[in-house]
Amino acid sequence: MSSFDLSIANTILTLDARKVIFWGNTAALFIADLHLGKISHFRKSGLAIPAAAATMNLDVLESLFIDYEPKNCYFLGDLFHSATNEEWFDFRRLCLKYNHIHFTLITGNHDAKLVKYLKISENDWLNRCDTFELYPFLLAHEPLDHLPENSLVGEQKNLFRLCGHFHPKVKMVGLGKQQISMPCFHFSENQGILPSFGKFTGGCFIKVREGDRVIGVMNDKIYPIGLSG
Repeated sequence: MSSFDLSIANTILTLDARKVIFWGNTAALFIADLHLGKISHFRKSGLAIPAAAATMNLDVLESLFIDYEPKNCYFLGDLFHSATNEEWFDFRRLCLKYNHIHFTLITGNHDAKLVKYLKISENDWLNRCDTFELYPFLLAHEPLDHLPENSLVGEQKNLFRLCGHFHPKVKMVGLGKQQISMPCFHFSENQGILPSFGKFTGGCFIKVREGDRVIGVMNDKIYPIGLSG
C-alpha cells in the first residue's frame, strides 16, 4: 500500500509512502528535511550523482500538491542545505505555481543561510517561524531529545510534537539473519518524527521502545512494522 491512516492525538493522519503526512481535517501537508541544494553540493564535490536526481524531489513534491490539494504546506525544518543554487530557484518557481497553498517553514539548523537570503530578497511567499502551534500539534524541527529541560512552555507541553531532523531509519532482521533497512515514521507517546523527504540525505537508526509505532517506507510502499500500544 502507498498510504496508511494512523490515529494520533484523537485525529487521523495519513502517512504517505512519499515520506510525508497529510492531515485531512485541515488539508495540511507536513514535510521534513527536504535539504534543497544537497545534491548539487555533492555533485560539486565530485560525487557521481545524476543531475536529474535534483529534480526528482520537486517532481514528487508537485505530485503531492496535485494528489492531496493541500491548503497549507508545512516544512518541518532543513528545507535548505547550503548555498543558494538552482535547486532553490526551481523550488521557488514550483511553490509560486501553486500560490493558493500557504507555505510555512519551521526553521531548522541548516536553514540559516536561507533565512538570511530571504530577508535580503524580501520574499513574502514563505512564512517562517521557530515552532508552530496547530492544535493538537506542535510543529518543530528538532525532537524532544535535542531540547534543554523545561524548554517547552505553557500550552506547548500538552501538544503532540511533529518534527524531523533525525532522518529516522529502522533495521529489520529476518530468521536467516538477513537484514534490511528503510526510512520510517517513528511515533512515541508524545511525538512523531518524519523521515527525510530529500533524496541522498542519509539516515539515523532509531531506538524503538515498547509502545512506539513504527511505519517503514521502501520502494513507494508503506509498511506498518510496529503498532503496539
